[in-house]
Amino acid sequence: MPSCDRSRARCRLADRHIAVFAHLLDGETSPEELWESLVDLQRIGPVGEEGELALCTATCSALWRTRWS
Repeated sequence: MPSCDRSRARCRLADRHIAVFAHLLDGETSPEELWESLVDLQRIGPVGEEGELALCTATCSALWRTRWS
């Protein structure tokens, strides 16, 4: 499960959570082996119930990819 430190506005994600984001950003469905990680992200909010990225998550991810790609 991702850990969140609200006092510093910071969340720690495992590599498997980042892999879920990568699949979603590419418009793909996450593979079955990442299902638990997708559910983790749905619980804390950056991914919606239908597997869509929350607007702020999608915007931040797009900016990050543009800058560091």
